[in-house]
Amino acid sequence: MSVHNVTRFFSGINAVIFYTKTIFKDSGTNVDEHISTIIIGVLQVVATLGGYFLALKAKRKVLLIISSSVMCISLISLGIFFHLKENEMSENVKWLPLGSLMVYICAFSIGYGPLPWTVMLCVLHYFICKSNQCFNNQLVICRCWPNYCRQKSDVIAQVI
Repeated sequence: MSVHNVTRFFSGINAVIFYTKTIFKDSGTNVDEHISTIIIGVLQVVATLGGYFLALKAKRKVLLIISSSVMCISLISLGIFFHLKENEMSENVKWLPLGSLMVYICAFSIGYGPLPWTVMLCVLHYFICKSNQCFNNQLVICRCWPNYCRQKSDVIAQVI
């Protein structure tokens, strides 16, 4: 498991997605929790598509740094909202739960959502195509996808 996947696991995306309805219900905002959850789901799809095109243009390291920073700030702002709500000072910031989760989902979708998979694919492709150290991996891939091996390496295809 790569470092990117570990940090992706600890980013909190699973907790946010699983408990979105509960977060909005407990926040006591004016917007219905079902509508807020639908907004978050639609935004995740749109942001993932945007993140795909952004990943083609920008550097991965920069996207990961921006993504993690914005995700951290948005979760801190959500925590501040619940602290204010507990102290009964949240009347002027009822928009904060929906806004902070929207920013969180967008930040996740441009960085920690798609990029760890992209990095692993590039690393795996490098070892398969450029290195003789991963002969067993090449053998497994060629056994499963023989057309790929015929295109990339006639030597491995002959071994099988």
